[in-house]
Amino acid sequence: MVYNPFKHAFYLLLTEQKCEENLIIEKIKSKGVTLTEDELAKGITQLVLPLGLAVLKVSGFLQLTFSNEIIELYSKKEEKEQSRDITPAQKEVLACVIYSHKISKQEIDIIRGVDSRSPVMELIKHNLIEFNSDKKLTYTSHLLNSLSLQSIENIDNYNEIKESLSSFLHPAD
Repeated sequence: MVYNPFKHAFYLLLTEQKCEENLIIEKIKSKGVTLTEDELAKGITQLVLPLGLAVLKVSGFLQLTFSNEIIELYSKKEEKEQSRDITPAQKEVLACVIYSHKISKQEIDIIRGVDSRSPVMELIKHNLIEFNSDKKLTYTSHLLNSLSLQSIENIDNYNEIKESLSSFLHPAD
């Protein structure tokens, strides 16, 4: 097996989190290979870049970090997730679905007094509600996980609110 000083340096960085550049160079020299600081930085960078990593040099220390491309991708993902805040209309629709368990879009429209197509579609897109086989809207397990609930019935006053909503939708004749 041929000794690769850059893999050796990469291993040192992985195990030590950050490492003095001089220490890495000394360890590589002990294997009979002489490298300058520039050669070392360039070689490690070429090795780790395809992995989405980069080498950061701070005050004589080398440290592994994420590459700029990975940081940008993560930042875009974070921005997208933050833009997924639930609107008041979506909260109203969620409340209807949660407390009815199975409800049609038309029933939601009656409760809210407006067309609920847009908030319903957004909640479906975010996997918080879905249409079941009866073409009724119901909540998803993803919603339960998002709310850190084992069961929807664990919500305070669930049964009381559910009964009140049911009697609103289906008043006694």
